[in-house]
Amino acid sequence: MTFEGGEFFQLPVYAAVYALPMRYTTLYNVEAKILSELKRSKFTVLNHTILFDTNGDPRFGYFNIITWNSSGEAETVGIYTFQSAPNFSINESKIQWHTNGQCPPGYRKSVEGIHKCCFKCVGCQKDEYVNMSANPYACLPCGEPEWSPEHSTSCLLRSVEFVPFNDPFAIVIIVGTVVLVGLSLLTIVLFGLNYNTPVCTVADSEFRQSGDLYWVDSLTFTTSVKPSLTTSLRLSIAPGSISLCSEECPVGYAKKQEGIHECCFTCHICPNGTYINATVDEYNCHACTAAEWSSAGSTSCILRTVEFIPFEDAAAIVIMVGTVVLVGLSLLTAVLFGLNYNTPVVKSAGGPVLPDFRLPKSL
Repeated sequence: MTFEGGEFFQLPVYAAVYALPMRYTTLYNVEAKILSELKRSKFTVLNHTILFDTNGDPRFGYFNIITWNSSGEAETVGIYTFQSAPNFSINESKIQWHTNGQCPPGYRKSVEGIHKCCFKCVGCQKDEYVNMSANPYACLPCGEPEWSPEHSTSCLLRSVEFVPFNDPFAIVIIVGTVVLVGLSLLTIVLFGLNYNTPVCTVADSEFRQSGDLYWVDSLTFTTSVKPSLTTSLRLSIAPGSISLCSEECPVGYAKKQEGIHECCFTCHICPNGTYINATVDEYNCHACTAAEWSSAGSTSCILRTVEFIPFEDAAAIVIMVGTVVLVGLSLLTAVLFGLNYNTPVVKSAGGPVLPDFRLPKSL
């Protein structure tokens, strides 16, 4: 608190020291009445008249509103006066807010700490954008028919461009395609005229596939619809670059070559108890060892695990009781045959019991 005389934090101290002892002497230390007596206090200190309102608030001087700036020093940014009527004023330009301001366009906010006003700015990647008015904290992906460069605030619609026939690039493609189609037709004619020669016999598969090459080459100018992604990819394939090999086998399948070319094959799944290591030998399934096993279509073998049934297990109890019963019945049968050694029943069952009579294998 500062007063017109320029004293800083002095008059309030004097006023408090003077006011309380004066009322303590009249109230004889009755604390419950200190506040009501203090409201009626009026005296002069340092040429200032000290008095209070009905609420006990001072009616003299003014308050300075002080804040600590970034350098750690106290700085006055406003004032509150009491004299005639309460008056409050503050200079907002002197207040230093601890925020990072705003991010540039195309940058999202990444919060650092627990306060949203403290953040760093992270740029959105390609095909992403940030909408600062909706969500300034996330970069959103563009839709399928859209795109955007880095640090974008919106996406752009992809444009479709058609190459005119009078364009030099289109002319080169047309001329090259016509030449290649002509060469393909010439090759078919030559193979047809020399079909039974040794050269054509060895290259029989290539001769049959040349018709497919011609068909693929001719696709370039047979379409009459608006180009799509599929037709555009088809147009971009150079004639003669199409692979006639078989597709790679799935995992756990072995290759079986068909014909004279290694790239032409069929795929066969490896059966149970075998595996295939495609990096070492992709044409044969190898058998697992006696201590291993594998399911169909495996690339490695698994070690067999040995499990023991505990005696307190229900299945173990049933097996043991059954075994004891069968052993007892076997012993009882042997005793009966021994006691009735010369009876007709024993003789009709194959003769006397042999000395090396063996019990069933269940023992």
